Amino acid sequence: SALKKYGKVIGDIKAALPNVNVYAVFCPTAIEFTAPEKYHSGTRSQKWAAEVAYGALPDNVISVDVWSALNEHKDEYLYFRTDHHWTQRGAYYAYTAFAKAAGFTPYALSDYESAKAEGFVGTMYTFLGSNPLKENLKKNPDTVELFYPKTESTAQYFASGSLTNGVSIPVVSKNPENFPSSWKYGVFLSGDHPIIRIQNQTVKNGKKLLVTKESYGNALVPFLTDHYEEVYVIDPREFNASGKPSLNLTQKAKEWGITDIACVNYAFSATNSSFMNMLASLFPKN
Repeated sequence: SALKKYGKVIGDIKAALPNVNVYAVFCPTAIEFTAPEKYHSGTRSQKWAAEVAYGALPDNVISVDVWSALNEHKDEYLYFRTDHHWTQRGAYYAYTAFAKAAGFTPYALSDYESAKAEGFVGTMYTFLGSNPLKENLKKNPDTVELFYPKTESTAQYFASGSLTNGVSIPVVSKNPENFPSSWKYGVFLSGDHPIIRIQNQTVKNGKKLLVTKESYGNALVPFLTDHYEEVYVIDPREFNASGKPSLNLTQKAKEWGITDIACVNYAFSATNSSFMNMLASLFPKN
């Protein structure tokens, strides 16, 4: 029922904005490719889950086959060991799947300027609390790969849909060494923010992308900036709840001239009723 709700919510977004291309981007987690078989088979399979979710989409929503793109490269460093996120290499393969669905040619991974940040010990380390096993993670830290967009963009984050009092941030940090060992995933978009607007300085193709996401989207968005004049990045958790500002993305998408919407969710949030309710609240029908 949760997976079918995912399909319905994204279908309702398309119904609210029928002239916009809407993409469903269901992102598997590490357990799908690295855990013992019993944890990713049958109804535990995230491939199966994506198929159920996508099967609930209306025909006019475009589904992105992230699972197959990752599975082809599952022996590569696609997920962190000490953190629940994927690496930017993993996000890259999701980008190639999105490019295929959207009809544009992705850049090769070798085309990007790249860097590495060592010593990342992420959320899994934090979750262990006082458990002595956490020392094993500390002794085996992750490496964060960074791939820098091919084109120049400026990015700002905002607290509300008014897009006032913006704070400039890098799309991908040039100084990953400045991030603490527990938060090196923050090199992508400087972490989570209510709204980020990214304006490309060279791409002038009339295309504007709206991305709804949680933190999994942070490593993916930098690749997308090379293909759109503007990218708006929205975290649904930051709006339309007690103590949070209101936001009507049905109206804003029209105001901003949005041509494409990508709903990027890792498997946990895609099947989380509260998160999907937050996403749905952003797109009221006019």
